[in-house]
Amino acid sequence: MKKTKTTSILVLLAAVLGINNAEAQKTPIVYINPGHGGHTSNDRNVVVPGHVAGDTTGFWESNASLKKGFALQEVLKKKGYKTAISRVRNEEEDDLNLSTIVALCNATGADVFFSLHSNATGAGDGYRINFPLGLYRGYTGQPIVEHSDELTAILQPFLYANKATVWTSNYAIYGDWTFYPDWNNQGLGVLRGNKSVAMLQEGSFHDYIPEAQRLNNDGYCWVEGYNVALATDKYFGRESVLNTGILTGCLRDDRILRTNTFVMHGVDVRESINNATVRLLDASGNEVARTTTDNENNGIY
Repeated sequence: MKKTKTTSILVLLAAVLGINNAEAQKTPIVYINPGHGGHTSNDRNVVVPGHVAGDTTGFWESNASLKKGFALQEVLKKKGYKTAISRVRNEEEDDLNLSTIVALCNATGADVFFSLHSNATGAGDGYRINFPLGLYRGYTGQPIVEHSDELTAILQPFLYANKATVWTSNYAIYGDWTFYPDWNNQGLGVLRGNKSVAMLQEGSFHDYIPEAQRLNNDGYCWVEGYNVALATDKYFGRESVLNTGILTGCLRDDRILRTNTFVMHGVDVRESINNATVRLLDASGNEVARTTTDNENNGIY
């Protein structure tokens, strides 16, 4: 982890945001922390077909979490929220100390804090699973910052509604003191001392290889950020100001089974379709939009 000049960063951030107490009472402030950064030992690289270890165009948790963070910020701004984000690049110096991220968040007076991540069992192939996990500071059912458990629970159906993936079990919610019983109530550093209603989101498991392949798709990460924005609206009881929605899915070939040796669940055993054109038509058959699936073996559109 790097040493940072916290004071100068705080002053700069406050100046950029132009936030005062009166504004904060009118408009919710959301602080976004895209987890990790820099493609270093504090990052998470999973080797997926078509890439080698260390390839920064392959799956890295920092790449995916930054894409999610940008999407969340983009959608929240369109909805009228004030936002701040802990990094906008993916270089080594962007991997801030966790205490610095907390200080930056507290300096904004943020109402809500999201730390966006993906998870891993760290175990062998027999333990490959995939589900969303939400953590807040304190024991399960006893949040240190009131309503943090409520925010985490509200997010559940929005993440779990994603049917482009394959879930192996339901969304899980824990206080970090309960989830990490051997840490002597130290808990997650990015939640320690955080004054906001705060949570760390493990959106899925990236050591489940088909999920890592999906997380290497920009659009797939964007959808996760969009879903977090919907949950934010529900938490604050705000109506969405957007008059459009999203359409997403995963193209798989029912006739062809994958020959990969890694663990696959459910429909993930079917071959994903690369470089396929997907067209959106209106009721009259006119093309409204089109996109093309990538060549990363995920079939996401």
